[in-house]
Amino acid sequence: MFLNFRYIELSKNHKRSIMPSELQIAKNILKGIEGKGFKKIGKTRCKNEDQTKQFLIMPFMDLLGYSNMDLIPEYDAGYDGKKGKRVDYAIKLGKREPEIIIECKSYGKNLDRHTTQLKEYFANTSNSKIGILTNGIEYRFYASTERHPIMHNNPFFTFEIGDDDISALKDLSRYHKDIIDVEAIVEEANEIIFLSQFNEAMFLELSNPSRVFVKNIYDKMGIGSRMTSDMEVKLDKMINLHSFKDAIDRMVAERAANGKIVTTKEELSAFNIIRTLLVQSNKLSSDRISYRDQKTAFSILIDNNQRRNICDLKINSKGKSITIGDHKTSFKNVDDLVKLKKKLIDRALTHL
Repeated sequence: MFLNFRYIELSKNHKRSIMPSELQIAKNILKGIEGKGFKKIGKTRCKNEDQTKQFLIMPFMDLLGYSNMDLIPEYDAGYDGKKGKRVDYAIKLGKREPEIIIECKSYGKNLDRHTTQLKEYFANTSNSKIGILTNGIEYRFYASTERHPIMHNNPFFTFEIGDDDISALKDLSRYHKDIIDVEAIVEEANEIIFLSQFNEAMFLELSNPSRVFVKNIYDKMGIGSRMTSDMEVKLDKMINLHSFKDAIDRMVAERAANGKIVTTKEELSAFNIIRTLLVQSNKLSSDRISYRDQKTAFSILIDNNQRRNICDLKINSKGKSITIGDHKTSFKNVDDLVKLKKKLIDRALTHL
């Protein structure tokens, strides 16, 4: 069954085009997955790649709004005159060249060893923006890097049949034919990957401090003399989880002692993410974006002016939410704020 969300019945002879919500689509996808019994079909009917395509992948793409007419099978992905290099499916989405390619593997097959193959096909289909690698149960979504058409090595989103978490289903719904915005998805994917790489670099630096980092610590100690190799070894041993925790605890204690509201690590992470998103718009410099931690909310402002409010965050034991203008949105992790980039920028522009 092809699910079409584009129209609602207003009367017997009149229909009006509407844009379905991610939640509407997510619920329909979940209903479709539960009704089709993908995992049972995979175990009983999918012995090879062709059967996996027929009984799992095509029905799944149907739930995302794509019919046989939308999917170009065996799309040419050769290079330098080489023949026989073909990706399983390509999707054009109204463009002259495909923006999405799909590489399929047999049911149950481990996908880890096939990223290189998808990456090769991606590079040879010059307009590709999104690559999907799947075995009919697990779907890995990859995005083009800023050096298009090079694909990132790691997926920015993974969905597995059987995952009934509404948040994951809402993320999946963004790929539905009726509402997909490839450019926005790729932009967000690159920001998510950038933040992930930043966090990984911070972890590596703090878990195994470089000489430059150690020297900066030494310089701030104000000893004055040149750092010796023995002193470097001593400092290296002292820089650990306990020393960082002690420093953070001291910062929190000093703020509490001064009667100040304690800004949490999660609030600061949210601020840094939002500031990065706004700076990337090239409309605001980072020094104009500040925060004000209050009892009622954690506010992010332009020029430290409450009348130039970009958003209000509430992060506590009851949950997490962000209010942009009159619109309040709940979220699970601060990384989810990347998805609100356009709304945040649009809000900021109203104050410029």
